Amino acid sequence: MPIKAILKSISKKNLHISGGLGSINDPIILDKDGPLDYVKTEDTILKYIGILHGVTWKKIDKSLIKHNGRYIDHIKIEVVDTIDEEVITHIENYFFDIDYFFRRY
Repeated sequence: MPIKAILKSISKKNLHISGGLGSINDPIILDKDGPLDYVKTEDTILKYIGILHGVTWKKIDKSLIKHNGRYIDHIKIEVVDTIDEEVITHIENYFFDIDYFFRRY
């Protein structure tokens, strides 16, 4: 199931995204018809991914990279999960294709 459909099933919002699950080779693509504030859209997507997985998270790093000739936001988050009263933290990386927004200016 595409990421857009997965997130719509829990958010009930029509997120202007397409593409993959957020890996470097399959980034979440922010559609050109979406809000101009793509950073807010990225945060909203991460919020719903956290809800989907039942975890909390905080952004610890963000960088703009070029991959296969496209501009990509690399966002590193610290995920906090509680399993049987034990708190487990780990780092996850998400990649957002923002090529349209970056080239626009």
